[in-house]
Amino acid sequence: MKLTVVLAVLIGMLVVACSSAAPAPAEPTPNIDATVEARAKEIVASQATSIPSPTNTQAPSPTNTAVHQPTKTPKPVPTATPTVVPAATSVPTATPRPLPTATPTSVPTPTPAPPTKFEGGFVMQIGGSFQIEGEIAFKIGPYVAEQTVTLGGAGHMQLTDLYATSIDSNLPYTAQTGSGGGGNPPNVIAGRVFIDGNYAPDGTIVTAWIGGEEIVEARTTVVNNPVALVPTELVSKLETYISPPSPLPTPCPQYLDCGQQYYSGRLSDDIEVIWDVQNWKFYSPDPAWRLANNYSEAISGSCWINAKNYINFDKQANRMEGVSVFEGWNSGGWME
Repeated sequence: MKLTVVLAVLIGMLVVACSSAAPAPAEPTPNIDATVEARAKEIVASQATSIPSPTNTQAPSPTNTAVHQPTKTPKPVPTATPTVVPAATSVPTATPRPLPTATPTSVPTPTPAPPTKFEGGFVMQIGGSFQIEGEIAFKIGPYVAEQTVTLGGAGHMQLTDLYATSIDSNLPYTAQTGSGGGGNPPNVIAGRVFIDGNYAPDGTIVTAWIGGEEIVEARTTVVNNPVALVPTELVSKLETYISPPSPLPTPCPQYLDCGQQYYSGRLSDDIEVIWDVQNWKFYSPDPAWRLANNYSEAISGSCWINAKNYINFDKQANRMEGVSVFEGWNSGGWME
């Protein structure tokens, strides 16, 4: 077998050499078969002498090599594809707008309604022996009342409640606008008295002030549950109904302007107040002043009468024949 191989190699070499060699000048063609045969014999001879005897080498015992078993690649378990739930459309959050801070509306302290009648408290008279005009401030004990009253003229009657707190003792300055001599009916102020929202106790002193000075003559005290004083004789005259005369007088011709020829009715309906000049005490037939009246005797002298209407008495008018009372203030002694 080896010989065959060698020969094949040699033939290949020769073929290559012949194909690549430059053509030489023409020479006599050698006997190629003889040449090849001779050369082959040389090669065989050289191989016969140089080839050593083969040594019996023990082939190594095959090692029991573990056959690598292919790792079973686990088939991928299909993962359940989660159902994509569309996210809920987010509702845009309204950006809160800053609200304007509410400015607290100041609630005015309600002004107490003036009383419609006197039911107890204080009754104060300012004037009579003197006359004073201007703004009057009041103190309830040591505390200053919130209310003031303005006086002008004489003989006015006013219902006013007074309110004070136990922390206010600063008297406001009030101005006097006028003054005069006495002889005219006093002004009357009456009403309830409160300290810290409660009735002032009986006996609490109430004073009047003007221009920073106290009007001493006006000082009075609190009486929360007064008793009505009733001058019986005077009330009888005022409440007795006066009938018209009979027969009625001959009507006066209109061209003479005779005015009212007689009176009929109750004097209490036409008279606002009567003042006793001697003691400066008063009586009013008005029910609103019933508990404030301080006149309790029969009139023994001259008096002041404030009439609502003109009154012309006749022979049937309680012995007041020929007496006339004009609307407004009248002075006289005819109520004796």
